[in-house]
Amino acid sequence: MANIFKPKRSNEVGSVPNPSDLEENEIAINTADRVIYTKIAGNVTPIANFTTSTGGNPAPDPEPLPSPSPAGPSGGGFFVISAERNSNTNNGNEYAFGNGGNNDKTGVIISEDCLLRSLSLSSAGTFSGTARVILLVNDVEIPTVEVKADGATDLSELISPNYDYPINAGDKITFRAKASIGGGANVVTALFATAGAIGPAGPQGEPGPAGGPQGEQGPEGPEGPQGPEGPQGPEGPAGKDGKDGSPGAPGQDGQSVSLKGSFPTLPDLQAGVTSPSEGDLYITTIDGEGYVWSGTSWDPVGAIQGPPGPQGEQGEVGPAGDSATPVYFKSRMKDITNVNNTTTFQSKGALDIDPEFQSGGFTTSATGVTVPETGVYQVNTNCYFVNSTTSPRANPGIQFSINGVLDGEIAGTAYIRASSGHNEASDTLSTLLNLQAGDVVDVTFGRLAGAAACALVGNSSSLTMTKIA
Repeated sequence: MANIFKPKRSNEVGSVPNPSDLEENEIAINTADRVIYTKIAGNVTPIANFTTSTGGNPAPDPEPLPSPSPAGPSGGGFFVISAERNSNTNNGNEYAFGNGGNNDKTGVIISEDCLLRSLSLSSAGTFSGTARVILLVNDVEIPTVEVKADGATDLSELISPNYDYPINAGDKITFRAKASIGGGANVVTALFATAGAIGPAGPQGEPGPAGGPQGEQGPEGPEGPQGPEGPQGPEGPAGKDGKDGSPGAPGQDGQSVSLKGSFPTLPDLQAGVTSPSEGDLYITTIDGEGYVWSGTSWDPVGAIQGPPGPQGEQGEVGPAGDSATPVYFKSRMKDITNVNNTTTFQSKGALDIDPEFQSGGFTTSATGVTVPETGVYQVNTNCYFVNSTTSPRANPGIQFSINGVLDGEIAGTAYIRASSGHNEASDTLSTLLNLQAGDVVDVTFGRLAGAAACALVGNSSSLTMTKIA
């Protein structure tokens, strides 16, 4: 008869074992909550949760995630998830999803396998130089996926590098501050890529011109343990001096050789000289090798090098190489009233303003920003909105357009309550665009829900573009 394994268990809703209840790595089950716990390093931790998000309390149904627009050969696309804090954020605080509050550890359940591309952090104020927010997956910190200020104290928007961190269907996503953020209310936004949105890696490009910036040095790996020193063997006895050997027989006189000519290759030599004499020497011009007839075969004797030839003429000057000038752009926006007056996404001329800085020859107009060079661009925008009426639940959205054609990726925010001091929100959209020289990129605006009029605060909004390939 098989042995029956019965772990420690409870059928009381919300009951969690104490550290004193379990041995290290022993498991316990709450059958009412359907949660499995274990003891790791002295702490009780849930390791399997079949119906809950945290602890033993039933998790609320997750809000539906945005449907990504089809893109890529497999029909994949991009989508974003935003979480917020509506007051100052301190070390250890977590972010809330969609309810405008500070509800710690809410989390969002991801419904499909995807990659977390990057994080951004935006605020109406400026961040502290220590501002840093990291990703949590299933309540486990992922410190390598982060967005941080790196000492800068005059920024209201932070953008991380691309991580492409794999997320599985069913994973719970949370964000946690790892230092004082500053700047008051703030929003963290994650950009995800689903299957097909990112194609296979292309072939390696040619080396860039000399003098480019040096990449950061990678972290030093851990030093391995030193192996044990082996025992020293015993010293052997000294050997006896050997006897001198007897003199060898005199060698034969060397054979003289006579240079006869040259052939392109050895087969040409073998076919061209049918009656050689012993000592005849020929050179093969393909490799400079010398061959001597031994009486029975052509034996190689090594390369035969003649005197140096005259110096050749100097070649023509080659064409100039490509410029290594970086291509980037940043601009604030114009103030726009009633920016969400239609459910159709439309240009509002928000970028008809001189850029804050740029390199490469970007130009701006009422229709957007004209790109100077063909390539792949990292394009980011942060749009800060204020509800200019007393009507509640305004929900403005943003979308990029290229040459007047909407790109399809949409960013939206939780609705603006227009009460209890909650009269503003921001949308953040970050993506990669494959652009041609002369393409015009614009930010368009539309109403996702709620008819309350919103105003775009231009000096708190921005568009950045960087050519990365």
